[in-house]
This record gives sequence, C-alpha cells and structure tokens, in this order.
Amino acid sequence: MSDYYATEYRADYQGQSAAPTEHHIAKRRKEAERRLGILRPLLSPGAAILDCGCGSGEFLEILSEQGYQAAGFEPGRGYATYAREDRGLDVTCAGYSDYTPQRSYDAATSFHVFEHLVDPMEAFARLAAFVGPEGLVYIEVPNMENALAKGFGCLHLAHTIGFTRPTLELMAARHGFAVAVVEDSYDIGMVFRRGQPRDLDEIMADGRAALARWNRATVHRQFWRYSFGKVLPGRRSIQ
Repeated sequence: MSDYYATEYRADYQGQSAAPTEHHIAKRRKEAERRLGILRPLLSPGAAILDCGCGSGEFLEILSEQGYQAAGFEPGRGYATYAREDRGLDVTCAGYSDYTPQRSYDAATSFHVFEHLVDPMEAFARLAAFVGPEGLVYIEVPNMENALAKGFGCLHLAHTIGFTRPTLELMAARHGFAVAVVEDSYDIGMVFRRGQPRDLDEIMADGRAALARWNRATVHRQFWRYSFGKVLPGRRSIQ
C-alpha cells in the first residue's frame, strides 16, 4: 500500500503522478475555501494546522494566505515534491505510519484519506496525538449511504472502507472525541474535539438504522440499475 500511494495512486486517479493539472488545482482550491469556512470559526488567529494527506497542498496554501501556520504530509512523491518545491509549502513526503510531527497543532485535518486506509482507528489515534488537549480533528470522507444509493458510482478502486455519519462519529467517540460541527453536504465532514461523546450504543443504533434498507438483494439491484443506466441511457428501470 505504501508503494502504491508513493508512486501509482495519482496516475490511476488523475492520470499523472507529478505536478497536478490547472483544473485539479482550481477544484481543490475551491474545496479548500469551503473547508476553511467551516473550520475558521473554531480557530484562533494564527493557529497551527496540520493537513494529513495534503495532496498538492491547496488547503495549506489557503491557510497560509489567511495567516495560519500550515504544515502537512503527503505519501505521493510527485505531489509532495510539487507542494514543497513549486509552491513553497511545508510538506513532508510521508504517510500516517512514518510521519513525525515537530510540534503540537491546534487542528489536524484529513480530507478524503480515511477511506483509503487499512487501519483508520490507528490513524485517528495518530491524529489525536498530533493536536493539543484543546485541539480539533476535522475529517471528510465519502458517505457510503450516498454511494450505495447512487449505485456504486462514487466507489473507487483504492477505497478500502466506507463510512456513514454514525460510523465516523463512532470512530472518534472511541478515542474520547465528541462532534463539534457536522457539515451538511453530499460527503461527510465532521469536526471533533476532546469531550464526552454520545452514548456508544446510541451511535451504533443510528449506524445500523442508516443502512437498514440495504441487503444483498437491494445492493445488487441498485448496482445493476446503475450499470445499465450507464450503458443504456434512458432505460434505467430494472425490477
């Protein structure tokens, strides 16, 4: 997995492994502005923020422009090199397992990374260790409910795990973090801080309810409905 993300992942997903395209940069900057808008009310001026899996660094660049102390790590060699050498950002080429922070941060962020991990619980523990006692953890992942309803259209070859809102909350709760902000969007974005989480049984009950309508039959039906809709436009009705 480490070798794949270091050398091949960007080629599979963006068609290149070195510098990102202008389209990619523009899209990621727009996303970065939205994410900072969610996080900013919770931050002090000049706060120190670590972006984990920072890609080509657009979020770090936005943070720096707004006066925050921004650093990040990225396992992809091409994108990490681009962010550091072409954009002048504080980016280390590393993954969760081998990144060593030089300080404690006020917030740690990770956008569309956790669905790629083989041990997200360990990765969350690492995030929690990166921030101080009052620090924030902000995670964004695809919403498995939407992926299933869409018919697998937003599942990708490198995704190892899927989250719903309750399962993302549960992961944080098991580390002693409570939800501070829930983003209302197609994906799941949650900001966590240390504190008393909701009752774990209650969270798990919500998780079961979120996917209650999905079983082997309904998943297969939706998959074929999506697939035939792609190859036979206008003929989406499948019994």
